[in-house]
Amino acid sequence: MLPIRENYQYQVVKESYYQKSGIFSVVNADVVEAVNLDKITYSVRFNIVFNEEPLPLAEVTFNNETKTTGIDGMVEFYAIVPNIIMPLIVEGVGFEYFEGEIIVESDSLFTISLNKTGAHENTASHINIYPNPASESVNIKTDLEILRVEWFDLSGKLIQTLKPEAGKTFINMALPEQNGSFMLRIQTQNDVFVKQIMVNN
Repeated sequence: MLPIRENYQYQVVKESYYQKSGIFSVVNADVVEAVNLDKITYSVRFNIVFNEEPLPLAEVTFNNETKTTGIDGMVEFYAIVPNIIMPLIVEGVGFEYFEGEIIVESDSLFTISLNKTGAHENTASHINIYPNPASESVNIKTDLEILRVEWFDLSGKLIQTLKPEAGKTFINMALPEQNGSFMLRIQTQNDVFVKQIMVNN
């Protein structure tokens, strides 16, 4: 039994938790000291690429959370518990679906390369977007049917969506209300194209 009215140091160590130490006092014969341990966690970054170039606007699902890549093709997840098998899903409009599993043992960076679905030509050769910079609106002209047009900020947050009438190959698209750089994603019947646009309202 410990002597009463004395101070004692303690240290608690448990695998996968941060170590905790402190001092407690014995003031009577029965002493209970509650110690809360915090789990060790890490941050995980994913670099999503296509042909070794950053792939913006891909959706990454990890740790029961879905995030969208920005203009740099990156997303980051926090408070990841180590040494647990965790599923990973990466999806991009017009790109093949990626599914895998990851075990995190430290702060980590993973690079995932996606391939386009089908054997389509590069949409860049079929789409003309002008003007850029834009001050009133932006024109999208293509020889392919346009299915959807979306504005995103550089972090990958969706701002505006337009679904044209069937058969449209030319659109005059309204600009975001804020000035700055934005991503314009155009989905045609065959492919997807992302273009960075400078907006000067």
